[in-house]
Amino acid sequence: MTLIIRYPKLEELDQAISVLYSAFVKEFTYLFGKDFEFGRKLLVNFYKRTIKAKDLSNFLVVEKDKKIVAAISLDFEDPKLINFFFYFLRMNLHFFRSYTKLGIKKAFKITSGMYWFLFEDFNTDSCYINLLGVHPDYQNREIGTQILQFVEKIAKYKRLGSMTLDVSYEDLPARHLYKKLGFIETRRFQNTFLKYLNGIEGVFSMEKKLSS
Repeated sequence: MTLIIRYPKLEELDQAISVLYSAFVKEFTYLFGKDFEFGRKLLVNFYKRTIKAKDLSNFLVVEKDKKIVAAISLDFEDPKLINFFFYFLRMNLHFFRSYTKLGIKKAFKITSGMYWFLFEDFNTDSCYINLLGVHPDYQNREIGTQILQFVEKIAKYKRLGSMTLDVSYEDLPARHLYKKLGFIETRRFQNTFLKYLNGIEGVFSMEKKLSS
């Protein structure tokens, strides 16, 4: 399968976020319910604003036949808890401003459910994978493998010591993929309150050490 892995153009973010949305349709349906499409638009707008303030270097897309079929969001820049806190605070404010559309209860549930990462232990010499999604029509075709191998090359070029990510207990295919590529489970996190907020049973933190 001939794939092109590249940085997206700003005008392609709508399509890229839609791919991520389709890959995690169960989770986003839990969060947004009947406002599913509205939630997608909120995410697209947030990413556009964030990337305009920064750049596209922490976002990659996979193109096949001139169509975006996968996307990945990364953090190469010394991930720290404080950075993620303010990043998600901006995202939450972005979502919460839409409470008149979502309703105050749902807006609070959506924004609060994003903060499970406060229990994360970020490595300061690592490439952190925020989100990786492959469109359902293109899953089980080794696309996830190829994009992770591509990211690994970038991380080694940047002389980072590891790649880290979090994956839900229920996502067995993703956990199998990561283990096949050399990631090991380093930590488990489970919280009943956060399960109520975001519908996720719990998460595994996984890490792959990179040789110099």
